[in-house]
Amino acid sequence: MEIPGKQPAKGCLFLVLPGLLLFSGSSLAEIYGEEADLTGTRDTFDVGGLEAANAWSDSDILLSWEITPDGDNWDYAYTWTIPEGARDISHFDLDVTDDAHNDPNAITDANAPYEWVDMLAEDPGGSPDGYENLGVKFDEERAEYTFTSNRSPVWGDLCLKDGGGPDTCGDLTDMDADDFLTAEEYDGDTALVWNTGYGNRDSEEALHYIARPDAINGGNGGNGGNGGNGGNGDNGNDIPIPGTLALLAVGTLGAGLSFRRRKEG
Repeated sequence: MEIPGKQPAKGCLFLVLPGLLLFSGSSLAEIYGEEADLTGTRDTFDVGGLEAANAWSDSDILLSWEITPDGDNWDYAYTWTIPEGARDISHFDLDVTDDAHNDPNAITDANAPYEWVDMLAEDPGGSPDGYENLGVKFDEERAEYTFTSNRSPVWGDLCLKDGGGPDTCGDLTDMDADDFLTAEEYDGDTALVWNTGYGNRDSEEALHYIARPDAINGGNGGNGGNGGNGGNGDNGNDIPIPGTLALLAVGTLGAGLSFRRRKEG
């Protein structure tokens, strides 16, 4: 014999679950500018994440980084491994926050001379105040670049250039807004290396970017600080991701239905 009220409860369950599943499936989002890993590796041959053109296209190039909390600051170290006999490094461009050139603590104790450049413009010259995509350019050949910053690591872009060819890292931006520039698509004459997501703000894949300094003291929109080094206001709060909320909702719904069965039985 059917117990009155059972069928409507089942119908309610089947109506709610699709909505929860749809909600949980929307947890992916663009990660450019989001909190990044303190250590990582990108390369052209195994892990991936790097594109290399012209004289560097057949070289096994590897980048590794290590970022260490240092009081209120962060110590950044980027190490490049390029096979002997390949083209030498001319400079290393690294994505930073657009207001970094006004902050004397954005880049300190660098082990190579540096200047501000526009990462996504053909002409790297001009005034930093007019830059929309500020980068810091280390003007010296090194296997390792180190500096200290008051800005915590988030996902962003980089570019490595050799000493020959007229192109700059800004010439890599001739692509569709929702596309990724591969080495085969780059038609310049300069040996360059860049992260797969260079200039793209829509990717949901961390492998397309590298860690670089951006937010001051851990605050960057909804981001919290790494390693307990703070956050601004509510930025350090732990907020359940949509998938977690969906599971909690399912559990709450199941508990409610079980209580209803016991009460009506």
